[in-house]
Amino acid sequence: MKYWVALTALLGVSACAGERVTELGGGRYHLAIRSEYGEAEDRAHAAELADNYCSKSGHRAVVEGFDQKGSYVVSPSTGIVFTCQ
Repeated sequence: MKYWVALTALLGVSACAGERVTELGGGRYHLAIRSEYGEAEDRAHAAELADNYCSKSGHRAVVEGFDQKGSYVVSPSTGIVFTCQ
């Protein structure tokens, strides 16, 4: 039973990961994550997730830029704009 609960939770997290990517048009995408560590670590994590997203279609992520939103008190987030090439 424990394993079933863990698997269900993992699948739920995986489903959420795909929902964070927004298509901007022209082959550009935006991915937002909740900031948890520091600017450099959050950006590295966002870039890794973007690359994982692109790898599903056999491509690599090319980063166009990052953005930071929110204060560190109220729901901070880090965003990345990227293309898959």
